[in-house]
Amino acid sequence: MDVFFQQILATIQSISSVPRMRTRVPEGARHLRASDVEEVTFKVKFRFRKVEFWQLMHGLDLVDEHGIPKMLYVHHSNPQLAGKSRMAKMNAESALLVLLRRLASPARLCDLVYEMGASRTIISHAWNYMLEYLMENFVLPVYELERWIPHFDTLTDGFVRAGVPFENIIGVIDGHVQPVSRPGGEGCKGANFEDFQVFNGHDRVHALKYLGLVLSNGLVLVKGPWTGNRHDSACMNMSKMIEVLKHIFACTGRAYMIFGDSAFGAGRHMQKMLKGKNLSHREHCFNAIMARYRICIENVFAEIHSEWGYTSDRYNQKLGLQRVGQAYLVASFLHNCKACLHGSQMSAQYGHDILCDMPLERFLAMRHAPAFDFA
Repeated sequence: MDVFFQQILATIQSISSVPRMRTRVPEGARHLRASDVEEVTFKVKFRFRKVEFWQLMHGLDLVDEHGIPKMLYVHHSNPQLAGKSRMAKMNAESALLVLLRRLASPARLCDLVYEMGASRTIISHAWNYMLEYLMENFVLPVYELERWIPHFDTLTDGFVRAGVPFENIIGVIDGHVQPVSRPGGEGCKGANFEDFQVFNGHDRVHALKYLGLVLSNGLVLVKGPWTGNRHDSACMNMSKMIEVLKHIFACTGRAYMIFGDSAFGAGRHMQKMLKGKNLSHREHCFNAIMARYRICIENVFAEIHSEWGYTSDRYNQKLGLQRVGQAYLVASFLHNCKACLHGSQMSAQYGHDILCDMPLERFLAMRHAPAFDFA
């Protein structure tokens, strides 16, 4: 028995002798800057090259008129509430690096302390600040379908040149089930949802629901989130996209359409895959042709998960504790920024001369585009 307890004591001592991960910022450390990281490592950790990172900094209005990164009060949106504490301020360059680094991989805050040169508190504040900043100033305005109305003719021409047998389709839409951690479980006790509200019976998982509309230039407009028990057609009605197309038809007489799978309802402004057991040969051919174009929305969702690993870790998507919905929308927005810089999968498949890619500056300037006047 004494030998047994001696072995247990030796095991405990060996475990206690292993150096633990230090989560305190070392003395003299400063916040991470882009110049502190090598080019190859920068692309892997932050998903952009350094030149593209600075294009993003200018496009997101995070630099002043002299090209110097702004100083952000990440603890409070009001500088008077933040006070004069150094912990409440962070360089815009470092704040954007925090956002990109955490979205790129499902890292915990303590894992980023040494790398970012900041404490867990300031990293968390910078993460939340950048999510709110991008959502309010870029994601929500750019994802409004009304701002894309002047580009509808160009979008329909892109699908026609790609071979779609419709002359008035502006995009391909589909629902996406984003798994999250179970509400009420460990870490999710502050969620305002019941267990059954976010449970998706089709996929048998707790999730949030999004709608993605892929345009012919390869960009995706994401709507949501909604609770996981919502059907795709119900999310379509709540997104008000069909209402926008109805207003256009009432004012101009042009009937634009959106194409989706068989879960959506067909109508003047909505076309879908044919469903049934006794389909004719022509109907089977129609489904086979359109399936080649509808698969693009599935590929976009897969690219978002592969590029931004934070969205693929369902156990880290804790409702009531983290900004789960904002993080996914911002990840899709950054995916669009990469598509503007490198081209989309659709343009790579059908050719850049057929589908016109949108430059990054023009895409970010869509937030200033005037909304369509239906009067």
